[in-house]
Amino acid sequence: MNASPLLQTFNKNIKDTEMTLRQTKSLLTNISNLDNEGKEILYVLIKSYNIKNEPNNMNTIPYKGNYDGDKLTFDIDDFPNKLKHILAKFSRMHLRKMKEDIKKQ
Repeated sequence: MNASPLLQTFNKNIKDTEMTLRQTKSLLTNISNLDNEGKEILYVLIKSYNIKNEPNNMNTIPYKGNYDGDKLTFDIDDFPNKLKHILAKFSRMHLRKMKEDIKKQ
């Protein structure tokens, strides 16, 4: 999957403002409800954003993420505001897709 077009798709008309507490809680809830495919795409967006916006800081796992052997974790507060909004937009869209897929079964 080419990450640049994916990031460009979700980067359109995105605010660079702080999320409210309600928006942040909604994002965290949405992320926890994503399927494996959604979580993989979420990481692609995080890594792509890091490469595009912070080319001098390309850690293997960006934004102080941790890999503990079986899962990758991040602190949402370490993400730039714009990235949080991108992830919120993606997670809402992917959850809708998941619901539609269930209805088709």
